[in-house]
Amino acid sequence: MEIRNNSLKKYHRFNKRYIFVPFVSVIGYIIFLFFYKNINFASTETLASISATFSGFLITAVSIVITLNNEFTKIFKKSILYKDIRITFFITIGIFIILTFLFSVGIINSFVEILFIISLTETIVLVIYLYEISRESTK
Repeated sequence: MEIRNNSLKKYHRFNKRYIFVPFVSVIGYIIFLFFYKNINFASTETLASISATFSGFLITAVSIVITLNNEFTKIFKKSILYKDIRITFFITIGIFIILTFLFSVGIINSFVEILFIISLTETIVLVIYLYEISRESTK
């Protein structure tokens, strides 16, 4: 026997992972810096290559999501969640490209580190969303 839930769930932006997870990670990072003030981040060359790699990964991922074409994705592409995820993809890609430039030039400070942490957590959240979208689209 199959049970179907036909009632639509109300979408609230304030309780979604792509906002909550980076917020919590930045607070955790600030608390971490409060106790360990002399922490040395990786070299700027390493951070530049990590940023470039993640921006390439996200560009590939967003192109896959955009080109998915079945009944589920046609319905999903009309939703507000899809628009939010797409905007989050492009913002995160842009931040990673900017971070690649900043790290290549050798600029690193607390603000840049926090941007890097936010971008990493956004990437993790977007990967989770991609997994859920691909799982639902194959049903």
